[in-house]
Amino acid sequence: MICPTLSSRSFIFLVAFVPTVLFAESRKDSLLNVLETSGGNDSLFCDLMWQFVFNKPDSAILLGKEGLAWADANDSEKFIGATYNRIGVAYDIKSMPDSAMYWYNLALEQSRKRKNRKVEGGALNNIGLIYWNQGATEKAIENYIASAKIFEETDNLRGLAHTYNNIGLIEFEEKQLERSIRYHHKALGIRKQTNDEYGIAASYSNLAQSYGTKGMDLDSAIYYLELAVPIKEKLNDEYGLARCYNNLGDIYTILEELDNAKRFLGKALQIQLALGNAEGYASTYYNIADIYRRSDKSKMQLAYLDSAQIEAEQHRDFSLLWKVYRTKARALGAGRTTQRSACLLDCLR
Repeated sequence: MICPTLSSRSFIFLVAFVPTVLFAESRKDSLLNVLETSGGNDSLFCDLMWQFVFNKPDSAILLGKEGLAWADANDSEKFIGATYNRIGVAYDIKSMPDSAMYWYNLALEQSRKRKNRKVEGGALNNIGLIYWNQGATEKAIENYIASAKIFEETDNLRGLAHTYNNIGLIEFEEKQLERSIRYHHKALGIRKQTNDEYGIAASYSNLAQSYGTKGMDLDSAIYYLELAVPIKEKLNDEYGLARCYNNLGDIYTILEELDNAKRFLGKALQIQLALGNAEGYASTYYNIADIYRRSDKSKMQLAYLDSAQIEAEQHRDFSLLWKVYRTKARALGAGRTTQRSACLLDCLR
């Protein structure tokens, strides 16, 4: 199956709703030219940061803060809520949920102050994503319901599609695969109706995740991932592209097409390292180690397991740590390794 460690929870950061559209590369160049020749304002910084949020989140955060400084100096509040929301998304991409939650809550407070229902719905949905990722399912659902109500009241089809998408992801996590697929198809239908290219690619990826789980339908999983990849390349969505490559690597590993698996996982790792997405590349190290296990290359397997262990320990990813320790014990065939691993895990608690 497609590795669920990050397929669902990391990917949902990308469907966090912010009330704007993705611009073409030419749009980004145009905005940069305006910034260079005329100086910035809150609207320009807010638009421009969205061009960088998925491939250069640090740049997006800096742009957002420059926009907030301009707004403060010029007593302007119009774009503050949207800017807060987008800074939160950038921190999500960087796997910093506490920082993301801080900015999302600022966005929620500001949107209610200005009665901006679009930003309010987006902030509620994003907060729901954080709660879900932290395992607080009830709080997540409360925020999803609240955001869906706003999207329906405001005829916000794009936001409603995101909500259907997130429900599909919850159903996936609950192992209700048929329901997950049904909700993702509902989201996909709306996204095609609104010509939301980013959302369409997200739905393709999520459908692939559901179809690929437990080997349910690997051909369909590959089909939807291959539909998603060119869209993500077009949109310069590096984070989402890495997830597609990672999942293709997982599928080809299952199919024992190890050269293809290694190629796609290598592509994923390269992007994750460039983004600084430690949570992502720790899991990819583990998946590459599995390829070398299947190829009977134990030294390479252990080298990648070591890399996965270092990152998992640093970021206290206990689920991945346990898998690494267990796999190392099997690879080395030593009871001592199992005892040492259990001790290490206990020391990290």
